[in-house]
Amino acid sequence: MKQNKLLKIAIPLTIVALAGAGTGVFWMFHDSNTSSALSSNSPGGLSGIVVDGLSDTPISGASVMARKLNAPINTPREGVVCNEHGHFILELSDGEWLIEPSVKGYVKQGRSDTGREIEITNGTQFVNAKLKLWPAAGLRGRIVTGDVGIQAEIELIYETDASGAENYTYKTLTTDQNGVFIIDNAYGGMTTLTAAAEGFANVSLNNVELNFGQTLDLGDIPMRDGVSLFGRITDNVNQKGILDAQITMKNADGILLDSITTDTAGNYRLPPLDMGQVTIHIAADGYHPTSRRLELSGNANREMNFELKRAWGLTLDVQNMTGRDPIKTHLKITDVTTNHEVYTKIVQNGKITLDDIEGGPYLIVAESYDKMTSQTIRLTAGDNARIVLKPFARIEGIAKQSNGSPLTDGEYRYAFMPEPSAEESVTPWYALASSEFEIPDLPEGYYRVELRRGSDAPVSSPVFQLKHGDVRHLTLQMTEGGVLKGHVVTTESGFSVRAQVKIEGIDLATQTDRDGYFTIDKLPTRPFTVMIKPNRESEYTSFEGITVKDNTTIEREFRVVSDRTEQRVRRRQEMEERIARGEMPAPPWGDGPPPWGDGPPPWGDGPPPMGDGHPPWGDRPPPWGDGPRWEAPPNRIGDQPELPMNEDGTLTTPPRTDGKPPWGDGPPPWEVNGGRDIPSQNNEYFGGKF
Repeated sequence: MKQNKLLKIAIPLTIVALAGAGTGVFWMFHDSNTSSALSSNSPGGLSGIVVDGLSDTPISGASVMARKLNAPINTPREGVVCNEHGHFILELSDGEWLIEPSVKGYVKQGRSDTGREIEITNGTQFVNAKLKLWPAAGLRGRIVTGDVGIQAEIELIYETDASGAENYTYKTLTTDQNGVFIIDNAYGGMTTLTAAAEGFANVSLNNVELNFGQTLDLGDIPMRDGVSLFGRITDNVNQKGILDAQITMKNADGILLDSITTDTAGNYRLPPLDMGQVTIHIAADGYHPTSRRLELSGNANREMNFELKRAWGLTLDVQNMTGRDPIKTHLKITDVTTNHEVYTKIVQNGKITLDDIEGGPYLIVAESYDKMTSQTIRLTAGDNARIVLKPFARIEGIAKQSNGSPLTDGEYRYAFMPEPSAEESVTPWYALASSEFEIPDLPEGYYRVELRRGSDAPVSSPVFQLKHGDVRHLTLQMTEGGVLKGHVVTTESGFSVRAQVKIEGIDLATQTDRDGYFTIDKLPTRPFTVMIKPNRESEYTSFEGITVKDNTTIEREFRVVSDRTEQRVRRRQEMEERIARGEMPAPPWGDGPPPWGDGPPPWGDGPPPMGDGHPPWGDRPPPWGDGPRWEAPPNRIGDQPELPMNEDGTLTTPPRTDGKPPWGDGPPPWEVNGGRDIPSQNNEYFGGKF
């Protein structure tokens, strides 16, 4: 059987530009009968079909080009043209090849679609390969002002195309004189279209979607009057213009609107920009960059000048507030990063320029030789700073007793606050050398001075402000102090609370009585804090800002959290209610002082002695010692077990009787025979703990 032969005709073929890639020439090998199958001994290669990516229908007359990878640039390319059914057969030698189809009116999927790579090894044949092309997308429109079309520059930018490529410019072009533009052979994807015309603000159309096989008509795109920014970029030290400073402008969405550089004098002018919010950014070699947000509106021209701070050098202006001239100042400059001292010198008043300083940050310490305040500032290279040394402030005071006579055996101290709302910094107490005292070398801030003598309540001046150079004269006179009468109760039910009471920061303390009342005198005239801790509780409660005028008495209730007091009072109330209802008899003892506590019946929080509340057992005969045998009282507490009794009402095992009350020289009755003579429940004896 006669084998089919491939007719190879070497002719140049011009390829239609794909996706703006331009034109190309390759050698085409035309198969006179591409529908024939390859013979068994034919060379290796690729056969297949080129189809429409949307409809999957064959494309007649498409070219298929093969380029050998890693081959020299001038290496000839292989290529064929599909038949009317879109089929092709391409003979290729061994190696790696890039296969690219093309035909007018169709494009690749996108910028990232570079074709199909294959490898031919030992004449291997690749058959029935399907190559896809997509019908091109298109875009058209007209740039106008009013109803008149104007010539403008158009730029089409892909946000993302169908192949996934992002953020690239696809095409730039100029409209015709009537403002009309047409873009064909475009990919499908999401795009941004910008238009710029002289004398008008740029226009950007975002999120313009292009679809394969469709042409999108944007219609008339109006240009708007804009605002043109102009000005000068200068050095912040010598005010000279900066050459080639870069000025960029972005809109509120961060999209670049324009970018220009300054001329030799530092001047710039931006083309008209659309009104609205923009950000201008300026940068130049050797200077710190700067940015500013602007709202463009109003006049068509707007002047904006900028001074750039050098990235090198320091300029310091040392001055003396008192006006005395000259003044010596010791300057020390330390690199904060390396902690290395880069400059130290004694200077006079005036400006100092240090051009050899770069980077930073730096710590600048200026100390005066004229008994003035020092100043510490933090700078970076290129900064300008004014250092003003000021004289210290001071306080001059007179101390008096309560009767107006001089006070010499007292103490004073002062509190400092840099700001009114800052926390006080309080000095120790200083002894008075005489009734007159001085507090020198004070920085600016807020002060309060206190005076005391022995255990007397201290007196305090009001808070006052001092500025550099101020002299404040104070007279502080001792007082008899005020009196505070307080009543401590619980927050929950208002029960009286026994508690410890003290005044914070002052050696004044007391205790409440059993009804929660206390009295403290000799209190200071300034606001103070009362600290209260209920008995058997662990924490103090603070009551701040309490004031008592001299020689006056105030009464106040203080509510604190005391769970133990609440519980004790509730037990007493419950017992009284049960007795009133006849559920239990009244106890044979009282609720008096220890050893059984001062709580509610049956005996508080101590062991349960007998009797009417007098230690250690009341006025009943003792159940031990040299008295009569003890008669067991009735069982009165809940479900406590009965005592072990004989038929005659006596204890089964009597306690010891060889000593005097309360129980002789032996153990108490509840410990005889290891505690078995008088049983208890939960370590309670008639409800009390021992």
